[in-house]
Amino acid sequence: MKLKFPQLANASWVCFGGSYGGMLSAWLRIKHPESVRASVASSAPVQLKLDFSEYLTYTMEVIKDYGCIEGVTKTLKEIDKMTKTPEGRLQLKEIYGSGLALADLQ
Repeated sequence: MKLKFPQLANASWVCFGGSYGGMLSAWLRIKHPESVRASVASSAPVQLKLDFSEYLTYTMEVIKDYGCIEGVTKTLKEIDKMTKTPEGRLQLKEIYGSGLALADLQ
């Protein structure tokens, strides 16, 4: 952000997140304290868990309650399929931007 907005070069940044995003917010502060002045980690799990199936289970229940589980499931399957080819990864990068590290997926 400081490169994109030079007028903010001396600004202090605070990272916010809730649940899994809160965990990422806390890790960012721990791993790169020079990047953010503070981190707010609301309802963040504190133990690292490789297979965080509870998060997915809860998220899918909420999506189901809103009546769009079929569309989300179809979309996730399509994205998973696209990550398996160089062409698909390029397409995803074009859709979602360069923030995705899809080039490393095999």
